[in-house]
Amino acid sequence: MTLHAWLLGSAVAVGSCTVAYPQEAIRPNGCLPDNATPCLQQAIDAAAKTRGNVVLPAGTYLLKSPIALASDIAIIGEPGAIVAPSPDNSEAPQLVYANNVSNVRIEGVVFDGHGLLVPHETYMITLDTTKNVVLAHVTLQHMPGHAINFVAYGSGPGSGGNGIEDSVISDVGNKWRTTHKLFDRMQAVIFWDESWTTNQGNFARNNHFENTGLDALQISQQDGFVAEGNSFDLENGERKAIAAGDYGAGIFVESSIRVVIKGNTIRGAQGNGIDAPGLVDSSIENNTITEAGQAGIGIFRDYDFQKINSSNVTIKNNTVTNNAIWSASIWRAGISIGNGTPADIKISGNTITDTRPKGKKTQDYGIDVVNSGDVHTRPRGLVIDADNDLAGNQRAKTHGL
Repeated sequence: MTLHAWLLGSAVAVGSCTVAYPQEAIRPNGCLPDNATPCLQQAIDAAAKTRGNVVLPAGTYLLKSPIALASDIAIIGEPGAIVAPSPDNSEAPQLVYANNVSNVRIEGVVFDGHGLLVPHETYMITLDTTKNVVLAHVTLQHMPGHAINFVAYGSGPGSGGNGIEDSVISDVGNKWRTTHKLFDRMQAVIFWDESWTTNQGNFARNNHFENTGLDALQISQQDGFVAEGNSFDLENGERKAIAAGDYGAGIFVESSIRVVIKGNTIRGAQGNGIDAPGLVDSSIENNTITEAGQAGIGIFRDYDFQKINSSNVTIKNNTVTNNAIWSASIWRAGISIGNGTPADIKISGNTITDTRPKGKKTQDYGIDVVNSGDVHTRPRGLVIDADNDLAGNQRAKTHGL
């Protein structure tokens, strides 16, 4: 088990670097049952002095205010270690915060929002301008707001090598279930760079996402992001419960470069399986996408103010079947390309079909180019290789090309 390696003081990879931790492990003492923040913070501060470990024994640690991370530490939860907001922390139940720290690993901890209603844009964990901060084998659950935000603001030093792996993200961003307001649908895990240029080498690997309000994994203004081996089980009845013009994706990646989306399984996304506006010099490969409300894969112009056209994107060896199940969706294909002027999109080796019997098919086309409003899509350099399997879609193999 990974825990033993940390406690024995091994040299362990954190993000892109290797950090050696001493044998000594600090266990928090004197935690109050209704407020464990002071004792956890004391343990973190002590560990930071020696690049040590904070070990959380089994139990529930209720926080009235967030704990602040320090550089060069590990926080290891033994089985049954749960960190949650105290009942009177509902105004802003943030649990962990970091600013300008590096080389941190959080492992084995369950972060539980306890379903407390929260203000909009509240995060369980915020990691601001960090490097090589990794969460592994953690659980993020029952948070009506967002689970975690990896963010770099403004023109600062940026962040990189951060990620989440081998973890579970469940029942996050669903404040809308109580308020029935569109505004209260929230993303689960967010990687976002306000400066557009400094978030490099972040990742999400081998995680399981289920039951999220909006996009399960949002990747914004990233360079070299890797989303690999994740599974998404996202059917939660949202389309039937609340009317909207659009719904959340499994993976939403926008205005980013050199992104690899590989080996993910996405089922039941309320919107597009993979929603990619403004994606450049990137690849989408070996993913399995089924039963999305809208397109399995959507390649678009950036939806915000930058108007970045997707370009130089390779889509290969994916299985994209039985999507477009939301009857009101305009994106009704396995792969939809729309808005702006995308360029140099290569589509090869994919199986893009609807395998259901006639009368139950909803995926109209294998590949569709869709124009909307006054924006006309004329793909330049679009290559659709003959090795794509496009048979079995409801209406035709391709449309609008």
